[in-house]
Amino acid sequence: MRLSESHFIQKLHQFDVQEPSITPDEKEQSQLSEALNKHENIMILGGMQHPDPYLKAVIQDFTDRFNAVFIPDTVSNLHQVEGAILGSHGIFDYGLTSNEEFLKPDLLISFGGPVVSKPLKQYLRKFPPQEHWHIDPAGYVPNTFQALSKSVKTMPYAFFSRHSKDKSTHKNKFLKLWENLDQAVLNETFQEDPYHEFTELASTKYLLKMLPENSILHLANSLPVRHLTQLGLSNAFIHYSIDLYANRGTSG
Repeated sequence: MRLSESHFIQKLHQFDVQEPSITPDEKEQSQLSEALNKHENIMILGGMQHPDPYLKAVIQDFTDRFNAVFIPDTVSNLHQVEGAILGSHGIFDYGLTSNEEFLKPDLLISFGGPVVSKPLKQYLRKFPPQEHWHIDPAGYVPNTFQALSKSVKTMPYAFFSRHSKDKSTHKNKFLKLWENLDQAVLNETFQEDPYHEFTELASTKYLLKMLPENSILHLANSLPVRHLTQLGLSNAFIHYSIDLYANRGTSG
């Protein structure tokens, strides 16, 4: 006998399933706090994951306190964080800066699943940070950028919630530099092709603008997800309320 979806969900809710609560000990917390306050140029990179309003809130607090650059991947569902860098792919793809080394973080903090943007991955491998921390409760650490220095075994929410309370006096030009380049990328002149009015990218942009608020958008792998990555997640192309999913990482 086949269960209906509602019956299946009702049965599932009978089980008390909770995410593991993993927190580094006080000594490690203190070391992390000290390191955070030592580094001037901090970058946070969110990989693929489900929507999480609580995580968005604590990342917002953390980035405000540390003047950190926050780059949400195309399918991280964190593009709603205020001040997020939404056009990072284009900064390197369009060659908007003559001195890329100025964009290099001292400390890179990553979490979540795969990252789509190939130019961003190539940049971080070419100009590795002094330190790279990856946050994952299971301790799984993909050394994507070939610069991993520390695995922080905890939930991303717990990490950013704890350390958004740390005292910081960070005042630098790092964030402003990224913001200026991000704005240049999101300018529509970079997205228009004067010779081909109706291109694949132009039609993708048109369809995205037509999606109603609070939609759930599932992106096919390869070209569709890369089109959205190239456009950036600006509200000019796709509404902030839309949740994004993709079958990334399902085939090895």
